[in-house]
Amino acid sequence: MYPSAGGPTRRLTETKTINGVTIPEDTMVSVNPHMLHYYEKYYPNPDTFDPTRFSKENEQARPKCTFLAFSLGPRDCIGKTMALTEEILTVASLLKNFTFQLPKNFVLRTNAAGIIHRPADGMPLRAVRRT
Repeated sequence: MYPSAGGPTRRLTETKTINGVTIPEDTMVSVNPHMLHYYEKYYPNPDTFDPTRFSKENEQARPKCTFLAFSLGPRDCIGKTMALTEEILTVASLLKNFTFQLPKNFVLRTNAAGIIHRPADGMPLRAVRRT
């Protein structure tokens, strides 16, 4: 639910009215994926770890543009396919060989300064080799 980078910025090619607010043509607009990913209308209890929120049924029940891990459309992330493939292979390999533990009272604080979001205080994750 934590986007790795800031959101896409686009220039409007025509005037749009959204929720009664008119935005003129040529205005630069930006989407904040972090706020979108934590919008309770689409993601109830957003601070709770819930992998089922990405099940096929749940994904089909909400608009396509509510999760922007790689942006959308013809100018989405050029590395999307490689990143998803790399992620699956890496996570599968790690979970096959290790279990992971965080300290009991660990609270994640993020640092969104700059382009890439990351944990503000590091990630004290302990890897334990499976026997």
